[in-house]
Amino acid sequence: MFCRKDEGCDYEELEKRQTPCLCISKRYIVALMVSLGYVGIYTARIQMSIGIIAMTTNNTHVGNGSSSSGYGTRFDWNLQVQGYVLTAIYWGTVITQYPGGLLAKRFGGTVIFGLGVLGTALCSLIIPWASTWGVYAVITIRFLQGTFDGVTTPATMEIWTRWAPVQEKSQLVSLASVGVYMGCFFGLFVSGLLAETSLGWPLMFYFFGGVFVVWYLLWYICIFESPESHTSISTGELEYLKNNAPHYLDIEKKSHKTPWFSILTSMPYWSLVSVHFAIDWGLFMLMTDISTFMDNALHFEIKQNGLLAALPYLFMSVMVVITGRVADWLINRKILTTTQARKLPLCGVPLLMCIIMITAGIYSQSALITVICLSVTLILQSATWSGVIVNFLDLSPNYSTVLVAISNALAFLAGVVSPGLTGTLVNRGGREAWSIVFYICSGLYLVSSALYGIFGSGKTQSWDSETDAVCEE
Repeated sequence: MFCRKDEGCDYEELEKRQTPCLCISKRYIVALMVSLGYVGIYTARIQMSIGIIAMTTNNTHVGNGSSSSGYGTRFDWNLQVQGYVLTAIYWGTVITQYPGGLLAKRFGGTVIFGLGVLGTALCSLIIPWASTWGVYAVITIRFLQGTFDGVTTPATMEIWTRWAPVQEKSQLVSLASVGVYMGCFFGLFVSGLLAETSLGWPLMFYFFGGVFVVWYLLWYICIFESPESHTSISTGELEYLKNNAPHYLDIEKKSHKTPWFSILTSMPYWSLVSVHFAIDWGLFMLMTDISTFMDNALHFEIKQNGLLAALPYLFMSVMVVITGRVADWLINRKILTTTQARKLPLCGVPLLMCIIMITAGIYSQSALITVICLSVTLILQSATWSGVIVNFLDLSPNYSTVLVAISNALAFLAGVVSPGLTGTLVNRGGREAWSIVFYICSGLYLVSSALYGIFGSGKTQSWDSETDAVCEE
């Protein structure tokens, strides 16, 4: 009745028999809730790029190092200090990647993901209060916020091993990834609106912090660690997941020691890491600095700034769902191999983004062309994101939490270095320095595209089940 992917069954017929209504299947509810959790995570990351403008906008001086403005209390933070505030969250994120994977293995992916989002939300609620203690208090809370943020992505890898059947992992991860871009949209657009209310910039932190405390309550009530522990899952979906999700395909039920040497010498893995780093470098640069560019170069009001910076993320939310579904369709219909389906977005798209960023560098004095290039690059980013995350599961279902933890830690260094380097270059070279920023980004895209084109793979690696890395329970 139920069959695995490699047994040659009719996928569409299998899906109809076992999950007659995908829109209410529990695995899609899990993906939707993960997506909403990502909205909270990415809102927390990006809202400070709008908040920092409102918090430092020059208005009527009232003494004691602060000013009164239409946006709330203003602080006399120079560009270097603002850079510390913006990047503090990424330092925290870097150090909890690997511990997050271990915690997810020990206590469960749903537990750690939920607590990560909750901790991030609580830190958002504290930021306005911390600002009254000075900039170092804000930096400390942002760093703490990053430590909660850092455990979430490794935790989702553990969730997918139980809730994402191999035939649907691209589209489920893509659905969850919508939250990444919707978080960026709300973090920019809604924050811009809230900052201009009578309550000023503190409202954006109170609003989003409160919303995702409520999200955690729903997560705690509605989401279960595994299909077999779910109290209302259908028998058909339960059997379908137990026969097709990666966790249950490890029939021998062995306890695996991490094959560190094989991982650290795996070129398919490191080529994927190179793409992950390049994509995050560009994404963090655009997330944190596009608002500053519009403020300094185009002199937009905060509300306009937030809206224009946020619009590309709406298109990204649509594209990430389409690309994930198309990838699964191409693989399940055997039109492309898994490797070919991964190389299309992870090799071809960075190459295209490289060309666009070079164009932005050449025409950096033209505000219109630059904004168009940056917006198109952002939209194309979404075609790569779900492919990156799914490829970790392709390479090693057993060690995907380890793989993504290492890669995320390195990629989040881009979140620290990229905005800081951009701020330094622009501070010293003015608007002309944006060309250098764009050329650096294009170079990273080019190198990562070449590496993945040569070494990238969608096949499960031999070390995923190495006999010398396994011990019987």
